Amino acid sequence: MIGAYFQQPHIRWMALAAGLLLAAWAWQWAWRGPVSELMQKKEELAQLQAAVHAPVEPRPQLLAPEEMFVARGRREATMALQAQLIRHATMRGLLVEDARVHPAMVHAPTLHASISVSGPEDKLWLYIADIEAGQPVIRFSGWRLRSLAGGGVRLEAEAVAIWKPAS
Repeated sequence: MIGAYFQQPHIRWMALAAGLLLAAWAWQWAWRGPVSELMQKKEELAQLQAAVHAPVEPRPQLLAPEEMFVARGRREATMALQAQLIRHATMRGLLVEDARVHPAMVHAPTLHASISVSGPEDKLWLYIADIEAGQPVIRFSGWRLRSLAGGGVRLEAEAVAIWKPAS
């Protein structure tokens, strides 16, 4: 009896259409979560791409040009920093035991050097004041004073300065 009922052509088409609607509804229900997540990720990607391609605001200049080491290259500027550290030490009559330059991050405008000097404590304090008050600006990012057996004091310091490429 039921078999004869489905033998009628319009019933067959209605059953096929109902089956297709049911399959479409099940398909949509099963893929609703992943599709909405995909659309959300595409929107996030578009926002990131817009942010990457947006014009960059210029950074404010850290120091005035006369307060920076201006040189053609980073190596030249780092050597100038090292020379200034040594020159101020010898002007104060201090013994320069070690002076080294250190590599910096490629795009960072900073110069790094370390110095070890020894002599009378009062001259070391004047040396520190000379360096930090001079031009171009040099700051000690870390330093340590140690007493020596002969009565003097050793200063071990890390110096940092800003470099600007010469135009």
